[in-house]
Amino acid sequence: MVMQRAKEGGFDLAEVTYHTSRAIGITTFLKNGADLETVQRVVGHTSANSGPRGQAS
Repeated sequence: MVMQRAKEGGFDLAEVTYHTSRAIGITTFLKNGADLETVQRVVGHTSANSGPRGQAS
């Protein structure tokens, strides 16, 4: 599913990394109605601040 979405999005499949595929998968879940709290638990984040965008610079 993730590689299919990457291909549909115009990504070069040779350049799709673990992090890229994870982000595509998470975005797909959210766009299809999954709630954020559930997605965070599935990917191992305990709060909105535990992901890379939530960390202070």
